[in-house]
Amino acid sequence: MTYEELLDLNDEIAERKTENAQLEGERKALMQQFVTDWDCKTIEKAVAKSEELKAGIEADDIEIEQGLTALEEKYEL
Repeated sequence: MTYEELLDLNDEIAERKTENAQLEGERKALMQQFVTDWDCKTIEKAVAKSEELKAGIEADDIEIEQGLTALEEKYEL
C-alpha cells in the first residue's frame, strides 16, 4: 500500500468515525423519545407498544364501521 493510499484510508476512517458518532447521537435521541413519549426503555417495549396501539386502532375502526352500518340501516341510507 502506498503512502497516498494510507492517507486516503485514514481520511475514510475519520469520516466513518464522524458518521458513526452522528448515528449514535440520533439513536440516543430516538431512545430518549421512546422513553418520553411512550414510556418504552427498549426497542422491544416500543415494538410491543406499537402492536398494542395498532390493535386498539383496529378495534376502534371496527366499532366505527359497525356504527356507520347501524346508522345506514336505521336511516335507510
